[in-house]
Amino acid sequence: MRFVPPVSLAALVLFWGGAIGSLHDAAAQETTAALPSQVPHPREVLGFEPGEDYRLADYSQMLEYFQRVDRSSPRVRLEWVGTSTEGRPMFVAVITSEENFGRLDRYREIARKLASARGLTPQEARELAREGKAIVWIDSGLHSLETGPAQHAFLLAYKLASEDSEAVRRILDNVILVLMPCVEPDGLDRVVSWYRRTVHTEFQDSPMPWLFNRYSGYDNNRDYFMQTQVETQIVSRLLYFDWLPQIVYNHHQGFYPARIFVPPFPDPFNPNIDPGVLRGIELVGAAMQYRFEREGKDGVLSRYGFSSWYNGSLRTTSYFHNMIGILSETTHDTPTPFFYDPDSMPSQFGNGWSTREPSTSYPRPWRGGWIRFREVLDYMLTGSMAVLDVAARYREELLYGVYQIAARQIALGATEPPIAYVIPLEQHDPPVASKLVEVLLRGGVEVHRATAPFAVDGRSFSSGSYVIFMAQPFRPFVKDLLEPQRHPDVRVYPGGPPIPPYDNAGWTLSYQMGVTAVPVAHRFDAALELVERFPRVSGSFSGRGSYGYAVHPRTNNTVIAVNRLLSRGFTVLRAEAPLSVEGQRWPAGAVVVPEGDGLAAFMKDLVQELGLEVRGLEDRPRGALSVLRQPRVGVYKSYVTEWVDDWTAAEGWTRYLFDNYEIPYTSLFNADIRRGNLSGSYDVILIPDQAVEDIIGGYRAGRRQFELPHQALPPPEYRGGIESDGVQALEAFVREGGTLILVDRACDLATREMKLEVRNVLEGLSREEFFGPGSIVRIEVDPDHPLGYGMPAEAYGYFRKSRAFEVTAPRASVAVRYSAGDVLASGWLLGENFVRGRAAVVEVPHGRGRVVLLGFSPYFRAQPHGTFKLLFNAIYSSGVVGR
Repeated sequence: MRFVPPVSLAALVLFWGGAIGSLHDAAAQETTAALPSQVPHPREVLGFEPGEDYRLADYSQMLEYFQRVDRSSPRVRLEWVGTSTEGRPMFVAVITSEENFGRLDRYREIARKLASARGLTPQEARELAREGKAIVWIDSGLHSLETGPAQHAFLLAYKLASEDSEAVRRILDNVILVLMPCVEPDGLDRVVSWYRRTVHTEFQDSPMPWLFNRYSGYDNNRDYFMQTQVETQIVSRLLYFDWLPQIVYNHHQGFYPARIFVPPFPDPFNPNIDPGVLRGIELVGAAMQYRFEREGKDGVLSRYGFSSWYNGSLRTTSYFHNMIGILSETTHDTPTPFFYDPDSMPSQFGNGWSTREPSTSYPRPWRGGWIRFREVLDYMLTGSMAVLDVAARYREELLYGVYQIAARQIALGATEPPIAYVIPLEQHDPPVASKLVEVLLRGGVEVHRATAPFAVDGRSFSSGSYVIFMAQPFRPFVKDLLEPQRHPDVRVYPGGPPIPPYDNAGWTLSYQMGVTAVPVAHRFDAALELVERFPRVSGSFSGRGSYGYAVHPRTNNTVIAVNRLLSRGFTVLRAEAPLSVEGQRWPAGAVVVPEGDGLAAFMKDLVQELGLEVRGLEDRPRGALSVLRQPRVGVYKSYVTEWVDDWTAAEGWTRYLFDNYEIPYTSLFNADIRRGNLSGSYDVILIPDQAVEDIIGGYRAGRRQFELPHQALPPPEYRGGIESDGVQALEAFVREGGTLILVDRACDLATREMKLEVRNVLEGLSREEFFGPGSIVRIEVDPDHPLGYGMPAEAYGYFRKSRAFEVTAPRASVAVRYSAGDVLASGWLLGENFVRGRAAVVEVPHGRGRVVLLGFSPYFRAQPHGTFKLLFNAIYSSGVVGR
């Protein structure tokens, strides 16, 4: 493969200048001459105009409208792409000219060839770029509470399906638009239902007291490398396999007091992203800004807040797949009209920029006044048309640019170490290693499997090990998931407070999942096969089971086996000390199942499905064996779901984890806890990561709501929290023998409210003294502690503004500490001396029960599989009923 050098700076300047010069008349050319057709206007189907005050269309109305457009316009075809979490059909509307539909398969083939770059010379790629059509992805409705984008999709589809202006014809002739009108159909219906319930009442525009996705809220847009959610998997398949667009435009809302945020984005820029992507973002962002200015739309802000460092959102993950990712944030997320009083508007943005004085990034400030929903949709429509227009005008350059980027990444992968990563067959938790391979495959990464042993860089690898060569188009994605991040030390001013990253600073997935991934510096020969299906680990089963069977505690899936065994009525024991099994030393925490009717066949099925390591036992193992029962688990479910200081729906991720690992639970609401007498119904109560003020106080007068001034409080039944009565009820629950598990910020219930002899040593420190945004830290685990069963002695934890403890309670025990050496493994951590060697996971006896403090979330967004067992152990050690 010939290396294609990046375009010269002079060429970029010419390219940039040409883009701006050719866009000056885009808006002027866009007359609204109607195409003689029967394309229905949205109001004919909805019964109202999109953008009408106090009106929102739900998903059934969206389905009806787009199906009617599909039937009436030769420019629009619907493709059914899957079903949502709750079973709603999901679709994209493909919009282009009738002539382009006649060659659609050819244009998709061209996009695939250019995105792959393999087997093409620059001349051949240029010829394909001339022949091809730009593919643009535009999505709406990812964040359902941001109500405008999904409603704007009606107007965009109608405009492109019905108008016959020169501007629209240019787009249709040169662009294939893949429009996903609603990424979250379930959420759209929830939000519309809530708005219709509260509109024209005192609760209008109050926060909806439940998540819009079954498991996630705003952080559904943090799932795009992990792909845990059905909707994320569908979108990622469309982007990285089915369509491979050159531009991905992700609509959002919520940036008061500007009218809209558009690219370019501020620093820091992730160095794993190809520079060609950055230049493409600047090109499209400039086109958007210029169009807003030509149309006289003020309040357009850029280069603020939304950096290009993070990997994991719909927009940013596309960067690591060589696509130009575009985000806009349009203010006013409700169909309720509102007057933004100019005298009470903030004078500064969060970074200190003036909201009133013109600047390079905010040249025409918005002065306030009335905003109506239709204006909001018009801003979004301008953004969409600007993106489509620049794609139409620079169709060939965008297509060829994708080839250049892919060819460059392949060349770098062949010459710049590491040239490969090897995921050895031997892993602490083999099913989790297979899950990491699945994540890579879902992200479009090429993975091979060794069919024979091989050696490289002085290390031997077994047959069955996975090999990821870096000489592949999506090399940036591989690098960013398997290499540690080193976030730059960016400050408000030299020596001043740090500027928080947009979301997280580090996320190295192999670290989070506890999977060994070995970088390889030198070329090597090995017998390999391409992995074309998601891998499965079949587990191992050996030995006779005269007494019963032992299950190794190292796999997360062991908890699924325990749940199934208990539900079938088998006796389940847990070894409190290491076992000798077939001459091997197994660590403490092994699960022992005495023989029972049908057990042998059942265990073999579990081994095959879950990848367990099971050995038959001739005799009862020596040492203490705890008898387990299925604990009665309650998970606190707050009505506070609106973002204030974190983009994490921790309660939803708790339920996601429990549902996937088959852990029975009941949701506990404020009134349930305040009512007391909890020990009669529960053995374990888990309070997920949430600010203690919201746990206790909930929605209340004076609580800061999101970013906009128009929000009201919800109806009375959704206000308040557990209150002081609930705190007392939880303490009584523990004293009577219950287990209270507190995660991250919820630990403040123990340290502040219950006055346990445990202190968070980070409380009260300034950001200049200590700053720990989302990053991966090294932890030291006691695998003989019941909370550490099945864990390696050294592991990684996910630290996101988390806790570190000084423990003085006389009977307390520490299961996990932050490393006594270098704490930071990936991301950004200032003042790590404050956490070095400190307790991270603590068990504090209290009365006849105990409080378990998980100082960091061991299941943050369902990503850190390597620490799931800390939560599982906390739950199931409460289920010990005897020995």
